[in-house]
Amino acid sequence: ESAPGSSLSPPLESSPEEQLMAADGAESIQEMIRSLHEPYLKVSVLYFLEEKDVDEIALALGRPRKTVQTQLYRAKLTLQKLIKEGA
Repeated sequence: ESAPGSSLSPPLESSPEEQLMAADGAESIQEMIRSLHEPYLKVSVLYFLEEKDVDEIALALGRPRKTVQTQLYRAKLTLQKLIKEGA
């Protein structure tokens, strides 16, 4: 179960303008995720966009669980940097 506000979709009670801005933001974040280079691209797409857990990703990619955790950590740092640069 996800925490409130953790979803990429806007709240239903927001205005159409706010929903559009949130959708644009989610789209640009998806573009940032898809712009990552390996080894971070596949783990990031599976984790952030397809909402797979670390064990599922490790199994799907044939990588050790710890490797997937490290790659996700580094991908998050890279994404934070990209978001700050874009802001």
